[in-house]
Amino acid sequence: MVCHRRMKHFNSMCRGFIPSMWVKILLCVFITLVLMLNLQTNIKSIFDITEFLKINTNINKPTAIEFRSIVDDNQQESDELHFRSSSMESDKSCLPTTRVVFLKVHKTGSSTIANLFQRFGVTHNLNFAVPRKSKHENGYNYIGKPGEAIRKESLSPIPDNQVYDILWNHVVYDRTAFRSVMPNDTVYITIIREPFDQFVSAFEYFKMYGIQLFKNNMASSISANPISTYLKNISKSESPRKSLSHIRNKMVADLGMTLTQLADPYKRMDFLRQLNKDFKLVMIMEYFDESLILLRRSLCWTHKDILYFPKNKNIFRPRRIFDLEDHKRHRAISFADYELYDFFYKEFNKKILRAGDDIFEEVRYFRHLQKIVWDQCMMKKHVIFPPSKWGASFHVTKEECQMMRTGELAFLDYIMNITSAKYIRFLKEKMPEK
Repeated sequence: MVCHRRMKHFNSMCRGFIPSMWVKILLCVFITLVLMLNLQTNIKSIFDITEFLKINTNINKPTAIEFRSIVDDNQQESDELHFRSSSMESDKSCLPTTRVVFLKVHKTGSSTIANLFQRFGVTHNLNFAVPRKSKHENGYNYIGKPGEAIRKESLSPIPDNQVYDILWNHVVYDRTAFRSVMPNDTVYITIIREPFDQFVSAFEYFKMYGIQLFKNNMASSISANPISTYLKNISKSESPRKSLSHIRNKMVADLGMTLTQLADPYKRMDFLRQLNKDFKLVMIMEYFDESLILLRRSLCWTHKDILYFPKNKNIFRPRRIFDLEDHKRHRAISFADYELYDFFYKEFNKKILRAGDDIFEEVRYFRHLQKIVWDQCMMKKHVIFPPSKWGASFHVTKEECQMMRTGELAFLDYIMNITSAKYIRFLKEKMPEK
């Protein structure tokens, strides 16, 4: 049928020119072959892309995002001109969110994200929910004791008739306790990480190979790869009943999962569904910049608000080699963290897909901003950025560069000072004149 239509069109153009029926037959065969080759190529292309976009069944990691990132990374630098010349198309009716809880999860890049909320709170004169502790005492960056639920009594006081706006310190999530302290319109954000990488980072950070029980039982093989040694000898180094610890299911523990929930697969799923309702965004460390753009859009913030310098990164972390058995052993003891990651990776992918192709262009633009800021801030220069399709022109001062580079605990010290000073000022104003 296709051949007939093609030949009819061909005859109308070449009527009277083809002297032989055999030539027509040969031309028909030729056209048919060309069409078949073209169709085969298209089918192969569709198949290849479909295979590429399939979800990895091991960790349910949507390679659609990876595919798009590869495409974006191959874009020419000429995009710069487009970014610079684009008119501002942001939603002017969107108001920035100023009441946010950032629930820190250990060893997931959360210190870097915390800096964004520290800066935002300071520059907008917001009230911080910070621990009611002395600076530099043991665990003073934790609200209450490690593992405790949040209580108003464990927070530094603020003036009467005011509310807490920003919380970013370590504290285990408890939805009832948080809602007794934070306003009803508070937005909840957190970040998670691929469980095995998070486990390795936590193992190194907490120096688990230094604990006495570990050293006593595995001194002979500790030097090769203490993490692999731990996974092979778990019962010797840690009680099998200790299902929630610094290195076992640590992410779900930070997010408030109890031992009762941990033991029941139905309760674990209910727990994840409730978290999904409570948290507006669960960021993914492996897609840090994509997460930040989703954060910016979710909170109606600017690109300036999400610029960052990496924090608390262990540059001296040794390179260790792990095999498939190491990964299997870890999944067996931290199964809830894998369920958490798989669940929210799918949710993250849904958010990316709903955001449209424009988000990948914005990620590319943001990385361009980041490169400039990293270079210029290191030289202590004032940086000015022209308007883009995502926002108005903005500048980054040397003081703001310094805030980006300030460490988490140093920034906490400063915030504790200004929180205390604000409350003392309120008390003085409240006192009757003599």
